[in-house]
Amino acid sequence: MATLTPTLTLASSDLNGDVLNLSVSDSLSILGQVTTKQVATSTSTPVVFATAANYTKSYVYLKNLSSTTAEIITIEAPSQDATCDYNDDPTITMDSTAAIRFGMTVSGTGIPEGATVASVTNTTTFELSASTTGGSVTNGTLTFGTDEYMKLGPGEFAFFPWMASEATATSQDTSLAAISASGTPTLEVRIYQEAVA
Repeated sequence: MATLTPTLTLASSDLNGDVLNLSVSDSLSILGQVTTKQVATSTSTPVVFATAANYTKSYVYLKNLSSTTAEIITIEAPSQDATCDYNDDPTITMDSTAAIRFGMTVSGTGIPEGATVASVTNTTTFELSASTTGGSVTNGTLTFGTDEYMKLGPGEFAFFPWMASEATATSQDTSLAAISASGTPTLEVRIYQEAVA
């Protein structure tokens, strides 16, 4: 379990003046495992830095370590499905399309760069915006882009709870990834895993 305790301090050196000093300090108490790493981000290739299968209830701290104004990192929660069948065609069959939505980005073996979900045909089939390549694939793993979580500019950070275990359903695996970055900023990642009782 993680407990974040913020402390707000207001101070003024002049009782009659308009100048007020404000500071916030935090103390963080952690019971459980902490994973810390630095991740090199890419302009076009998603970099998964936390796989849901490896965590349950956690808290995540992310910081863009860049000091260059233009280096921005986009964080997303892509999902993966390992039941995808396709064969040089835009039609993809899988166990369930329940988590698939129009416009999601799709990547994986034989999937052209920039491909998206063009339409969801039924509960087990969807159409890709382009034909797959490389021949027949059975139970292939595809990564689907979901709504973006956040963008972190240089020096910016985020701290949030992540219920990784609740994101996993049947063959779906929702992870956290740096899906794109302008420039080559480094992302600092700390994952505070809740202690198991």
